[in-house]
Amino acid sequence: MTGIRIAWVVLAVATGILGSATAQWPLYEITDCEIGLGPLSSADCYRSIHDYFGRELFLVLALPVALCVIPAVIPRPVVSWIVSATMLCAAVVGFFTAFSSDMPSLLSMVGSLPAAVLALVLAAVHQGIALRNKGAIARARGVVLDPRSSE
Repeated sequence: MTGIRIAWVVLAVATGILGSATAQWPLYEITDCEIGLGPLSSADCYRSIHDYFGRELFLVLALPVALCVIPAVIPRPVVSWIVSATMLCAAVVGFFTAFSSDMPSLLSMVGSLPAAVLALVLAAVHQGIALRNKGAIARARGVVLDPRSSE
């Protein structure tokens, strides 16, 4: 399980880097102010997301990073699935918040779809490794896992 732990830590670092890069985007990336809709002025529209939200933004961007660390600390397939599902839900909520509100919200920055997809892939790989290891242990003990194979 060391490989899975390393993979989750790498995903946590990549998610942090992606979040930091996203914080430098102009505000119009998460609003519709560039087409003149909404209450934001054109000057606010071209400010960076970090400048608009301030330090609170990094607390929100730290949530997906912290989620990625959990399966590295507790390497169980069920934890990987829970974390990846939570990340996917956060990405969906963030996406819909960004495009359904006139004013930008920190909630629109809470998730990362690329990180959520990679987390789902890692959870599937983790599950596959766990099943493979379980089968190898059962074969070493001489236990038959499939009752149909004994007939």
